[in-house]
Amino acid sequence: TGPSSGHTGSGSYLVTEASSGRPNKLHQLESPLFSLQRNATLSFAYHMLGSNMGTLSVEAYDNEAGWSTLWSRTGNQGDDWLDAAVILPALTTKVRFNGRTGSSWSSDMALDDVSFSQFAPPSPPPSPTPLLPDMVQLSCDFNVDASSWSWLEATSVSADVTYSFPA
Repeated sequence: TGPSSGHTGSGSYLVTEASSGRPNKLHQLESPLFSLQRNATLSFAYHMLGSNMGTLSVEAYDNEAGWSTLWSRTGNQGDDWLDAAVILPALTTKVRFNGRTGSSWSSDMALDDVSFSQFAPPSPPPSPTPLLPDMVQLSCDFNVDASSWSWLEATSVSADVTYSFPA
């Protein structure tokens, strides 16, 4: 019940597997530690096709409050990749995707093109100049190596994690 290709039409992606004794199973993808100076945006694509689809959620961790759920979808979302964006509070130090499969084999879900971006706020008065020099980006398109991400339970995955910080 997973997608036939990645979000952009090709490439790799992360998929949970609900068949072979894996219904009602929690799969988690956890980021490495990071430090934000201000709110940031987490963007990703997801695919949730299946008559017994479970729940996909995004949690943020901060040292004061612990884990909190920022975004969640439950049930069949159709046979298309959907885009999502979540605002990460400035105190966030980790992000975790939770995919809980449903009650049968028809609840595979997929994740692709994960990216974090943080832009410096505009100076008053707002300037039309792009803020690219102050941008922090982290991304994962699941094509090569994901050694800095923690795979707590996942199947059929290879990943590419890229970090770029301003000089």
